[in-house]
Amino acid sequence: MFYAAEYLCSNIQLAAEINIVKIDWNALFVVLNLVILYILLKRFLWKPICKAMDARKAKIVEQFKSADEAQKNAADLKEEYQNKISEINRESEKMLAEAKDDARSEYDRIVGDANEEARRILNKAHTDIENEKADAFRTLKGEIASTAITAAEKILQKEISELDNIRIYDEFLKENGESNEPDNL
Repeated sequence: MFYAAEYLCSNIQLAAEINIVKIDWNALFVVLNLVILYILLKRFLWKPICKAMDARKAKIVEQFKSADEAQKNAADLKEEYQNKISEINRESEKMLAEAKDDARSEYDRIVGDANEEARRILNKAHTDIENEKADAFRTLKGEIASTAITAAEKILQKEISELDNIRIYDEFLKENGESNEPDNL
């Protein structure tokens, strides 16, 4: 194409120098062929190439839109899953707190029952001890009374001296766990 334009220009310069306008039909056909070639290339080559490029560009734009949409959907799903996880965590914390409260109330109930049982056992033990003590006191009182009566009978049966009375009294006390030594009589 460059050679054709150069050839045409050289012919025009040559004609200008000679001052003759001589039309070179060969050059005219070359220019006409170039114009026709340009029109054909533009119509049958350039337009399909542009059309293919536009279609490819539209496809790429569509793919970017699809990718953006998929990314948005993924972000929405991620947020939804995060919310579900948070809710599950709140539920588990709530259930754990309820279990702790139930365990605490059960513990308090068991401890209260145990304390009540311990108080009941202690009260019964105190009552039993008081009853045993009263029985022992009655028994001891009866033995002391019978021993005193026996001692009095012995004193009355024998006429004994003052020292014998002290000796009998000491024997009585020894039998009952006490002693009273005479203070140098």
